Amino acid sequence: MVAEREIDIGLLTARAFPELQSDYLPLVRELQARGYKVNPLVWQENRSEALRGFKNLIFCSVWDYQEDYQSFRQWLQEAESASNLINSARIIEWNIDKTYLKTLEKAEIPTIPTVWLDKGSPASLPEHCLDSKIVVIKPSIGAGSQGMKRFNLENETEKSEAIEHINALAQKTGVMIQPYLTSADETGEHALLYFGGRFSHAIHRPLAGHHAEPDEEVARVTAMEPSQEALAIGDKILATLPFQPAYMRVDLLLNEAGSYQLLELEMVEPSLFLAASPGSEKLYVDALEKGGYLAG
Repeated sequence: MVAEREIDIGLLTARAFPELQSDYLPLVRELQARGYKVNPLVWQENRSEALRGFKNLIFCSVWDYQEDYQSFRQWLQEAESASNLINSARIIEWNIDKTYLKTLEKAEIPTIPTVWLDKGSPASLPEHCLDSKIVVIKPSIGAGSQGMKRFNLENETEKSEAIEHINALAQKTGVMIQPYLTSADETGEHALLYFGGRFSHAIHRPLAGHHAEPDEEVARVTAMEPSQEALAIGDKILATLPFQPAYMRVDLLLNEAGSYQLLELEMVEPSLFLAASPGSEKLYVDALEKGGYLAG
């Protein structure tokens, strides 16, 4: 049994990555270099009593929480009472359901047009359906590209498959219908990384990375110089949020007019692509220390 508060930081991960996914190894090395005692921790296998042995718990490769969302929410409540969570339970809860995009849209942050269907909605396509021939349908609660599929609504077979997909998703979560943006394949995603409310680095990620193994995805990412347009979106998001996360990733796609639109805002378990920008792990730990995120 671990002694009370013996370990400074537990790095939360999924069963598939019991020793953490490689993206987080620069963070481990930096924390250890500064004298912190750090252990990876599979979240499902540790409940409240075990969690009390950790002063802090940082979300890392927790990429399976959506498989049993209710169990994760129960675990989150236990973890919050047992240790200091980074990001906080409030932020995690706010960010898990992508309906947060509605809040950001109201703040005039450019988002991808979305038709929203509630959990349990009838399996049908709304009449207008964005006036788009090709759409992307995905769950409002989900990690990465899980549950996301593309359909050509001019093809009757694919249209029927789209309705079946909506039906399957709506049994478990809300559903999002968005126009397919060709830049996703032609250009890929651009992402901005922030620590403690300060910009750290930007990366370019080919869309194919969504379908690759995690280590392959990390390897395909390259650092990039962000545009002022992208940075302005990031700044506006930070000004809109009712809290300041310890870590945050802003995922952007170019629309057909060549302007950025927000795809997702990641504050639960995003890959941070630290290796793509050497020194970013230092900025992350600096933010944890100077921003008052760490306990003990």
